[in-house]
Amino acid sequence: MNNSKTVELSKVAQLNDSFRKSGFGVTVTPGIQDLPDMLRLLEEVRLFSDFSEDNDPYGEHDFGTIRWGCEKVFWNRVSGRWFCRAL
Repeated sequence: MNNSKTVELSKVAQLNDSFRKSGFGVTVTPGIQDLPDMLRLLEEVRLFSDFSEDNDPYGEHDFGTIRWGCEKVFWNRVSGRWFCRAL
């Protein structure tokens, strides 16, 4: 990857991190609303920083998963909004 592409990805990741950490623009599915301690769960999403090539292959910090109790929770950024859903 060339240097300008690396710098661009770094900027995208920083913007996504800042937006996610702000807590604004979050949409939660009914499955998330039914989970215990939803506010603490959303705080965990805001604080998430365990990005790797396995879970962030493009380096954009726009998707992640965490375990919440027995549930696997997915969050992602789509069209300027953060979505959080449980599977």
